[in-house]
Amino acid sequence: NYECVRGYTGHIRGICGKDGVWRLKGTCTEVVCPNPPLVPRAKPLLEPHELENRTWQAGTSLRYQCEEPFTGTITATCEDDGSFQLQGRCVRRCTTPPVLPHGIAVYN
Repeated sequence: NYECVRGYTGHIRGICGKDGVWRLKGTCTEVVCPNPPLVPRAKPLLEPHELENRTWQAGTSLRYQCEEPFTGTITATCEDDGSFQLQGRCVRRCTTPPVLPHGIAVYN
C-alpha cells in the first residue's frame, strides 16, 4: 500500500502478480481549494488579476490586510481537506484617548 504525500489524497495498492510484475490500483489526486474567501474589513494582498484563474493547492496561503479604521492581518491557508482555514483578525484602531483633568492615561 502507498500513502499519498501532503497535498494529495487517495489510495494506491500494489499487487505483485504471479509473473513477478507489480500492478498498481488507485491514484493520488491533487487537493485543490476553491477561490479564497472574502474577508470582511480586509483586502487580499494580491491584485485582482493575480487572483483570477489561480489554482490553490494544499499548503498555499493568501494574506489579507485589514482596512481602516481596522488594523491587523489575516491569512487564509488551503488545507489538506480542500477548505480554507482563516487565522488572524481585524481589530478596530482606537484614536488617542482624551485628556482628562487631574488624570493620566495608562497604557497596558
